[in-house]
Amino acid sequence: MASTEKDRRLGLAQQAETLMSRGLYDDAIATLDAFIRVGPPTPGAFVMRGDALSLLGRDEESLASMMAVAALEPANPQLRQLVARHALLLGQFEIGWREFEARLARLPVIRKERQIQGRYPVASPGRIS
Repeated sequence: MASTEKDRRLGLAQQAETLMSRGLYDDAIATLDAFIRVGPPTPGAFVMRGDALSLLGRDEESLASMMAVAALEPANPQLRQLVARHALLLGQFEIGWREFEARLARLPVIRKERQIQGRYPVASPGRIS
């Protein structure tokens, strides 16, 4: 990505954050849409977009934006949990539980990866360490 594109994306990201903090959610959504079009989408852009849509009462669109987050990184359990919580808060229980189950299914793999990396050594039974 060229430097001018990076600068434009940075400017759009900062503008979106400012608009959100001022409660200008429609403008923030338009800015985030431009950010997404300019370069590769990021989870943060879709999360912020989903939050803005939710604050405007546009729940279906908000959930769709959050679902796009999970599609960007389907193996990321934190993003799956975020989508699950959002869906449950909107009363979309089937989607919410499905996302939680996908996150839970991934936990043994994550634990194993962390053990291999030495981040979380296996504790001996009966000990908290």
